Amino acid sequence: MLLVIHHLSVDGVSWRILLEDLEHAMSGRVLPSRTHSIRDWSDYLVTQARSQERLAELATWKAVVSDARSLPCDGEIPRTANVVGAVRHYESSLASVEMERLFASTSVYKAGVDDLLLTALGLALYGWRRDYYGREDGPLLVDLEGHGREVGESGLDLSRTVGWFTSVYPVRLDFDRIDLDAALEGEAAAGYALRLMKEELRRTSDRGLGYGLLRWLNAETGEELSRLPQAEIAFNYLGRFETSHQQEGQLDRRDASWRLLQSGLVGGEDDPQRQRFHLIDVNAVLDGSGCLRINWTYHPEAHREGSIRDLAERYHHALVALARHCQEAPLEQRLTPSDFPLAKQGGLDQSLLDQLTVDPMFEEVVPLAPLQWGLVYESWSQGGERCNDPYHVQFVFELQGRLDVARLKMAFERLVARHEILRLRAPFAALDRGLGVISKSGLDWRLEQEVGRSIENWLQLDHAEAFDLARGPLLRVRLIEKSADRHVILLSNHHAILDGWSTPLLLEDLWSLYRDEDLPAIYEWRDHLAWLSRQDRTAALGYWRDHFVGAEASGALGLPKARIPEAGIGEHIISLSPEVSRQIEAYARSHGLTLSAVYQGAYMLLLARLNGRAEMTLGVTRSGRSGDRVGIERAVGIYIATLPIRREIGLGDDLSEWLRDLQEEQARQEEHGHLSLSEIQRCAGVMGGESLFETLFVYENYPIATEAGQIDSDIEIVNFKGRDATHYALSLMILPGSATRLRFTYDRLKLDREAIAAVGRRLTHVLEAISQSSAGTYIGEIVLVEENECTQVISTFNDTQKEIPTTTLPDLFAVQVEKSPDAIALIFGDEEVSYRDLDNRANQLARYLIEQNIGPEDIVAIALDRSIEMVVSLLGVLKSGAAYLPLDPEYPVERLNFMLTDSNAKRLIT
Repeated sequence: MLLVIHHLSVDGVSWRILLEDLEHAMSGRVLPSRTHSIRDWSDYLVTQARSQERLAELATWKAVVSDARSLPCDGEIPRTANVVGAVRHYESSLASVEMERLFASTSVYKAGVDDLLLTALGLALYGWRRDYYGREDGPLLVDLEGHGREVGESGLDLSRTVGWFTSVYPVRLDFDRIDLDAALEGEAAAGYALRLMKEELRRTSDRGLGYGLLRWLNAETGEELSRLPQAEIAFNYLGRFETSHQQEGQLDRRDASWRLLQSGLVGGEDDPQRQRFHLIDVNAVLDGSGCLRINWTYHPEAHREGSIRDLAERYHHALVALARHCQEAPLEQRLTPSDFPLAKQGGLDQSLLDQLTVDPMFEEVVPLAPLQWGLVYESWSQGGERCNDPYHVQFVFELQGRLDVARLKMAFERLVARHEILRLRAPFAALDRGLGVISKSGLDWRLEQEVGRSIENWLQLDHAEAFDLARGPLLRVRLIEKSADRHVILLSNHHAILDGWSTPLLLEDLWSLYRDEDLPAIYEWRDHLAWLSRQDRTAALGYWRDHFVGAEASGALGLPKARIPEAGIGEHIISLSPEVSRQIEAYARSHGLTLSAVYQGAYMLLLARLNGRAEMTLGVTRSGRSGDRVGIERAVGIYIATLPIRREIGLGDDLSEWLRDLQEEQARQEEHGHLSLSEIQRCAGVMGGESLFETLFVYENYPIATEAGQIDSDIEIVNFKGRDATHYALSLMILPGSATRLRFTYDRLKLDREAIAAVGRRLTHVLEAISQSSAGTYIGEIVLVEENECTQVISTFNDTQKEIPTTTLPDLFAVQVEKSPDAIALIFGDEEVSYRDLDNRANQLARYLIEQNIGPEDIVAIALDRSIEMVVSLLGVLKSGAAYLPLDPEYPVERLNFMLTDSNAKRLIT
């Protein structure tokens, strides 16, 4: 039987599909299900050709073809003369043994057959151009054919669709920096050439489909691309023509008359007058014996047969040299950026990869998640102060019972092998591109003796030993032996590898491994990174810009600075009574609110009122586990995201409606939370070292508890405690329960415990007020201060009756200077002035005024805005013996002139 079909209707893949369907039909079996039609595919392509995603590829394709050189020729022919009927053919081959070596070489560089075939063609063309034509100038282009069924994220299934889908796209052959002779001898240069070619073929993700869309289905971009250099040689590797059943040895033998002849496809005849697109066409196919048959089609007026024969021989030599290089002397570092596609999107290049792979423990390069990048950057930026790294997280607990130490260590090793995120490290060289490295191992295991140290001492000792971010590991285990049946585990890690949600899950896995139980499949960290890469950045950027339109600087804390700054992190915990906790739960339930929204809203209202602002921006930590992802709720890693939420606060706003709006806004943010905080801040117009907020809110809703439990019948976990912090001045973590706890952590260099305690008391009062409020309550009705504070303000602070001393203000000030010279006397913005400094500056001014004959009975006018200088001026005038006349610089000029004239002021300070 002879099947004849026009090429417009079928491509090589379609022939396989048709023949398989014929096999099914002849054997009486049910035909496979239909897939999408070619019309569906055509509609999709037309839409894609004008999409922003495809238009963004234009620059890439222009870079591919730019400054490409023309193919050397023996003669020139008009394009109209380059027709099918005038061509000639030359055939060369690669023996099956040599082809087997070539196939075996693909795994050495994680390459495909196409990579080797194109590398050899590039080397052959470069040598041919140099030696046969005496030219050595620049890159060449080759058009590469692909099957074109790159469905991507279209949702279409073309696996059994019949039609002509073939795509053709240009590939850049740029070996200008390759030692050509060394490469053709199979030396190291051959490996460098192969790495270059491998990356060039992976410059785009869909094998050139985008080029065809922009060249032929978009008039504007097509016109632009048509004016650029075009490939004059085409290459097509057809592989071996077999149906899938033949490949698997499953051809149905019930009908012996049905058999595909050894000759396979019989090429149809082209119209002799059809104009060709290229000067040379190279078609390679494997015959039944495994030999590679290469057909060179050329025009005799452009190239003589001797020239084509020389090129074919060089190609054969290059293929053999490449195979020899791969089998006998490959490069030590054979990986390329395309082996790590997610990292390549983040800017991984060959130079950086070569630098990272020097480490023998190297396994993979991965992009850092947005928050992960921020945490690592904060830790790196501390330099030599990393012993105080706020992202050094610690957990400590006691094991009571007979512990098998060797089995526990093995369980930890298996745990680290199971979760690749635990093997992450962050070399500084990769940080600017947001990349990290997964190592082959990542456990720092230490068996310690108690030696009389308390648990607190062990925590301090461990925290003082900073993690080596560049080398890792970022996970450390100290097993402290107290006695034969009492051990303490101090588990510490950098926050960049684990969030709070993950810790209990990690420990569950650990105990299962200790018991040698089988564990279910996990949601891999790399799956999360891939998910992040697929999110809509454009929509997210638009959302965050809109979110901060008209925003004021509303993230400041408005709390007094620490009077005696101290290094380290402070902690203050308040436990709500069970009754108040229940009342808050009841309020949330009755108004359709989450507990998180109620606590967060109360905190925002308090901070806004303390700042005297009508809006507030707060940093909120989210779980980051949204989306329909199987297993995400039990994934181990750092999935959390810190997102700013900004809300306007009107005293006349309905409280419950305002809280509901807050909750809905948080829900909207979930689908746009994949951007880094730095990107979000740029959307808000915040640049440099500034921050949108100074305080962080965390609602801890972990799925399981970790405080206690049984490892097995012999061992029990007791006394579980954790320690963590952030680089923000103040963080509030809500720990829900029958008696909800409010955990404040603060930077002791910036804030005092007394100030935090006051915030805690007021927040407790606000929460009680909200929980007891009725429907229709306005925000302005929520009183922020307790009754005793009201009494203090109204009675105590308002009791201003004092006996007036007979001494002067300068005398009183001098007493205070002597009593506390280094205490802060003035605060204006970020500037602070001690009593000693203020006294010195005022004395300088007073001496100057006295030298100007200013003294008692004189008046000195002062026209200054509120500032440090204004206070210095007031005090200096009084010290000189004169009186001062305050002038408001905003007064009209006429008014100021009258006051100066009427007062007969001797001097004006401005």
